[in-house]
Parts: sequence; C-alpha cells; structure tokens
Amino acid sequence: MLINMNRGKQLLQKAFAESYSKIKDNEFCEQTARSKLKHSFQVLGTGNYLLRNEPLFKNKNSDYITDCQAVCLLHDIGRFKELEFLYNDINSHHNHALYSYQVLKDAGYNNLRILLPVKYHTYDISLLENDDEFINIQDNKLKAEIIEIYKLLKDTDKLANLYIAKTQNRLFHDLLSKKILQQPLDSSVSEEIYDSFSNHQLAKTSKVKNLNDRFLQVLSFIFDINFKSSFKFIKFHGLSEYLLSVLSAHNKNSVQQKNIEEISKNYIEERLK
Repeated sequence: MLINMNRGKQLLQKAFAESYSKIKDNEFCEQTARSKLKHSFQVLGTGNYLLRNEPLFKNKNSDYITDCQAVCLLHDIGRFKELEFLYNDINSHHNHALYSYQVLKDAGYNNLRILLPVKYHTYDISLLENDDEFINIQDNKLKAEIIEIYKLLKDTDKLANLYIAKTQNRLFHDLLSKKILQQPLDSSVSEEIYDSFSNHQLAKTSKVKNLNDRFLQVLSFIFDINFKSSFKFIKFHGLSEYLLSVLSAHNKNSVQQKNIEEISKNYIEERLK
C-alpha cells in the first residue's frame, strides 16, 4: 500500500485517541501520550529540514520523499499501545518500535522502506541488516534506500529531542526520568557515563544515576548522528552549547567538565568538515 500523508496523520491521531481514552485518568500516561503525539510532528519537522538540506535527498523522487516523511511521522505510533500496558503496570518493559511496526502492518502498510526503519529506529544498524525481511530483499537499491531512511530517522528523532531539550526546558521535567529528577542536582557525572562519552558512545539509560548523567546522556546523541546537515542544525540552534552550559552549571568536577566540552567541540567540528 502506498502511503498517503493525510491518511498517515489520520492513523496517528486515531491511535492516540483510542489509547488516550483508556489511560487519560493516569497523569503520567496522559502527559506522555500528548508529548509523544507532539513529538511525532516535531520529528516530521526535522525530517523535512534534512530532506531539504542534505545532498543525499536532493534528487529523490516524490514517492521516496513521501516514504521518508511517513517514517518520521509514524515512527512512534506504537508508543500509545505501549502506554496502555504501562497504565496497568508502570514497571513493565516494552518495545515501542516493534509495536509501531506492527500497527503499520495491521493497517495494511507493506512498504519495507517504511516498516524496517520504524522497526529498528531505536537499535543499532547491525540488527536491521540481520533482519530476515531485510536479508531476503533481492533489490540492492531498495536495501540501500532502507538504510538511508533508517539513518534519516535516527537523526531526525535525535534532533527533535535535542531541540525540545533546549526550547522547552525539557530536561528539568522529563516525564520518563522522574526517579532521576529526585536525585541531588549538584554532583559530578558518574564514571560509567563519563567513560562512554569519552569513547564517543551513546550512554545507556539503565546506567544513568543522576541528573548530570542525564544531561550528558542526551548530549551523547551526537555520536549516533549520521548527516552533516544534522550537525549544522545542532550548531545553528546552539543545542550542544546549551547542554554543555546546563551541565557546567551543576557539574562540580571542573576537570571532567573541561574534558567533556573539549570532546564535544572537537567531535562536532570534525563532523562539520
């Protein structure tokens, strides 16, 4: 089935409305549902930025561009189903990317340029490349396009999160980090999070122990970004500078802070070359 963006928006709104009616009396689930609906449109916005500015996407045909936009808009549609489970057990764990993939399949979408990037957008590319559906594709051009769109979604998802971290002061009222927010603010970054950042690695949520860890975890998104235009977006909006300034205001370890700032600056400058 070919994607139609109006139908895609209707599908997203329907998934939101159906789940919202079941979980709206739970403050956490209600606020998270609204946040994720808004996030979906924010990711579409950053996706349109990359589609306009990244050379890779400049000469793509309209069907390809529409698929890219659909992936950005619908990548988290499974979040609403996830919230229904969390409503009943807040400590349960779920794969919202897989839920999103399944929701789209159930709605009649069979386009692998959409399905596979959505299914693996929270995972390393190696898992996508080892998926049976991907392996069985005979068309190498289609495989390359799936990888391109996967990378686009990885970037747009992170750009949207970095942007709202700054513009909405999100880090200080993160719905998904309430336990972290209860920890003392003025501390150093924990050794494990600092080491992963020093090695240009994404920091794992399960390892985050305090709010400074959370600041650096979000900044570590830069190590999972693919396109030069994405780094131009980060630089233009001062997103890394904002996170560094917030961390600097609360990180009591000045040596650690200086190293973090140097690592971030050097990495972004290198990616902008």
